[in-house]
Amino acid sequence: FAFDIADDGGAGIYGLPSVAVSLGGKAAAGTVNVVAGTAPSYTAEYTVQSGDSEGAISYSISASDNAGNPVSITGISSGKKLDKSLPTVSKVAIAETYTTTASANVTFSLADNTDGSGIGSYAVTESATAPSDGWNDCDATKTSGSCTFTAEGGKTVYVYARDKAGNVSLVAAS
Repeated sequence: FAFDIADDGGAGIYGLPSVAVSLGGKAAAGTVNVVAGTAPSYTAEYTVQSGDSEGAISYSISASDNAGNPVSITGISSGKKLDKSLPTVSKVAIAETYTTTASANVTFSLADNTDGSGIGSYAVTESATAPSDGWNDCDATKTSGSCTFTAEGGKTVYVYARDKAGNVSLVAAS
């Protein structure tokens, strides 16, 4: 993220500001890199680590001016969340109708964890591997979809959910 920090009419900022990142109310597991910009503009970079907690992302900025006076801003909300949890798919069922068409209606239930980013899309397919394309935009209220079959015969359909952070559920089948 980019930020500005200035010493209004003072002696100027000394060195690089320090930035601390908090994820889910806990200190970040990695190091924040502050990139020198043209004062008063700077950029802070952070790569999410496996030990980071899920939840709201906030940060604090500290600096000193050339006269040694400290400046600190804490608890700044980024308005973003870290979501590493997989959404879930349950109650998958193929409609109990017989048809001469090559598709069938499928019902299901989608859910994301409480602090998650929310359901963003779903896919219904004949493949036990999550698709790279063919996702349908939706939210957690979506309860049915259809599957077009490649050939006649008995079928297993697989349903996947993808949250807005890009996490893909484990497969659910019927």
